[in-house]
Amino acid sequence: NALGLHGVFSHFIHPDDLFDPERSGGENWETMYERYCEMMNEVDLHFPGIRSLKASEAAEALKVEEELSVAYRNEGDQLI
Repeated sequence: NALGLHGVFSHFIHPDDLFDPERSGGENWETMYERYCEMMNEVDLHFPGIRSLKASEAAEALKVEEELSVAYRNEGDQLI
């Protein structure tokens, strides 16, 4: 799950979905947009640390994450 591992969530409504009853679930554009907005509000509510980024910006952020190295040491019963 990219959300849990990287803090990345991506979703959109493709304009062609409107013309494909299977992909649109038979819903019109207004209903699909309303459901999309509801879903995005839920994501914002439950995952407030997620930044809104364009796909290209998210790709750059993931590159930074991949290059991180974690350093820690034990002091007694604490990790620092």
